[in-house]
Amino acid sequence: ELWTYTCADNAKHLSPLGYSRGQMWGSFNDGHTGGGMWTYSSGNGEKDWHTTTDYNLVYRGVDGPVPSKRWEAVRDGSEDYSMLMALKTAANAPGADPALAARARALLSGDVVTVGNYWGLDDDGVLPGKEGMPAVRKLADRRYAKIMQVRREMSDLLALFGE
Repeated sequence: ELWTYTCADNAKHLSPLGYSRGQMWGSFNDGHTGGGMWTYSSGNGEKDWHTTTDYNLVYRGVDGPVPSKRWEAVRDGSEDYSMLMALKTAANAPGADPALAARARALLSGDVVTVGNYWGLDDDGVLPGKEGMPAVRKLADRRYAKIMQVRREMSDLLALFGE
């Protein structure tokens, strides 16, 4: 087994799609069997989150943990990874329909790699660039649309495989 984890400075300000969700796609592309984050929660409720580095995925709330959009993205990435592994397994199963297996392998070596590159291989959309937050939002929307398109294709293929 080979796991990886990520620990970028001030993760709160990184793209949830690229950094938090994209990690599992990148891990799949790199052949890793799992991934994680540096910090789930520091438990320090007194910290000034506006002036200090923040790695937390959940925060202390009055009635229990309060998840962040980054934690939700990690959860989504874990679900994505499960689908990716199921599709890879189905495509390589003995007796799999050759045409269906070829479609699955094409997706895994094409669009899945594209989505996996949202994690760590470019800094596009991580922080506001010269065009500011509107440009970052447009990029995040395109990336989200691509992730959802690939998830739909994976889901359709898994249904055809009978998974």
